[in-house]
Amino acid sequence: MQSLDRLKLEKSQLNDGTTQLALEIPRFKLEQLANELLQTGSQVTHAKSKNTETATAPTLLNQEVNIQLPSLALTLMESANLKLIIDKQINLNQLLKQQSLQNRAKYQIEGLEIKRSYHKNRRLRTEKLLELSQGELIQSFNWNKQDLNTQEHWSFDGLNLESTHTATPDLTQPNLTDFTVEGKAILDTDISSVLGLINANYSLPPSLNLEGHTRLDLNYQFTQETKTTKNGKSPSHKATFP
Repeated sequence: MQSLDRLKLEKSQLNDGTTQLALEIPRFKLEQLANELLQTGSQVTHAKSKNTETATAPTLLNQEVNIQLPSLALTLMESANLKLIIDKQINLNQLLKQQSLQNRAKYQIEGLEIKRSYHKNRRLRTEKLLELSQGELIQSFNWNKQDLNTQEHWSFDGLNLESTHTATPDLTQPNLTDFTVEGKAILDTDISSVLGLINANYSLPPSLNLEGHTRLDLNYQFTQETKTTKNGKSPSHKATFP
């Protein structure tokens, strides 16, 4: 972890007897190398008999997903100062109402590779699910005591994408269980950038030759609300693409 200054935390007693915490977070860069994640499980497949059209019994195939990520980095680009009033009765919702916060962050990955291995017909097979040489996300965010507004610039091996989001939690509910996220994503690039990323992961016909420009505007909204049922309270999800 690299940082230009030290993290500072000060505790003080105010005139009304409450406790105030003053936190100063410096700019920093956190980097983790040689990351690997291995997930194992089973996949159910259905096959037809060679002599009939009748489907045979489902077969379980053991499979393994391997994720290799040589480099993962997070950079907080500006320092941040927080002052929070703390007492025994305060909860997370009340803390969020106290302080606004603005900052910028950068996330970087290098050499991401995801592969799936499985057995079929007594043979071990391996297929590539995703491969990225470089990926970067630069994000600015602004918490204004009511909602979180963000702007993102994404870059994946030369393919660029812009997006904005507004996350609005229901601060009247405990544990932030109810919230709404509204987002917009814009892809505006030469079609060769799209084909280059696809071809790096999936084989395209050599004779395929496309030229031109492509643009995609996507608006979406995700809502989670806690509803009371006969069995108690449970979260309800809703996604729309207006």
